[in-house]
Amino acid sequence: MTIRHLRIFTEVCRQGSVTGAARKLYLTQPAVSLALKELEDHYGLRLFDRLGRGLKITGEGQRLLEYAAPLTNAFEEMERAMEDPDRAGQIRIGSSLTIGACLLPGYLGRLARQRPGVAQKVMVDNSNRIQQAVEAGELDLGLVENQVESTCLAVYPFLEDWLVALCAPQHPFADGRPVGLEEFLRQPLLLREHGSGSRDLLESALRLAGGVASPLMESVSNTALLRAAAANIGVAVLTRRLALPEVEKGAVCQVNLQGVRLGRVFSLIHHKKKYLSPTLLAFMEIVLGSSGEAGQARFPQSR
Repeated sequence: MTIRHLRIFTEVCRQGSVTGAARKLYLTQPAVSLALKELEDHYGLRLFDRLGRGLKITGEGQRLLEYAAPLTNAFEEMERAMEDPDRAGQIRIGSSLTIGACLLPGYLGRLARQRPGVAQKVMVDNSNRIQQAVEAGELDLGLVENQVESTCLAVYPFLEDWLVALCAPQHPFADGRPVGLEEFLRQPLLLREHGSGSRDLLESALRLAGGVASPLMESVSNTALLRAAAANIGVAVLTRRLALPEVEKGAVCQVNLQGVRLGRVFSLIHHKKKYLSPTLLAFMEIVLGSSGEAGQARFPQSR
């Protein structure tokens, strides 16, 4: 078993097929298939179930991936550093849409000022996708909104946040009177898509309160939901950080929603087996050191 076997294995996991991995690695399909067979023979385990033309990773394969992904990423990082010292400081950061809009630009700007030679690669997507990419080794660090339960990830809460319900100024809820859960759920709801931290939090809070949301509109765009609320299409539920400027301008009003707890904490995550380079540690210090509002985050002193 060699690093080549592990690189092929992790790429097959990312692509979901031998064909995709072969194309990505510039190998023939038989070469990729042979490497997988050799790896399975070496450990005496089935790493994938063959389902038609596709592959589905097994529990044993998932366990191997948790070790293989950080190993292959560290190897590739070493290769880049030795072959091209100017790229040694590359950093791959993933962020949820809310954090990406509100906080990430400031963090990246501070990193650029501290380390002007660092190449930044950024992915902004919903929290579930960011978590999956960090677990698979596609990203070095992630900034997410959802509750992280993965056993292979280190999690550092760094900032408190909460969701608010928003309506148009002409909506009956705009007068600030208390709104109960049943009345709220009868409204046309404008919500983020499944997989976003905001949606996960809302649905969890509603379940605890005995309610279920049936949205009129779902979107990956916070802006689209804000504009729909301002146009009196329905009631949106979004992070207060994004909504506050629109509330202050009078474009939307905050609903006085009762009986639902919508608080959460933003978290920084990385794979537990990830090698934390000086550049990654510098970025972590920026994020965790900027969390005065939360008053809870602490920069890790040891691993």
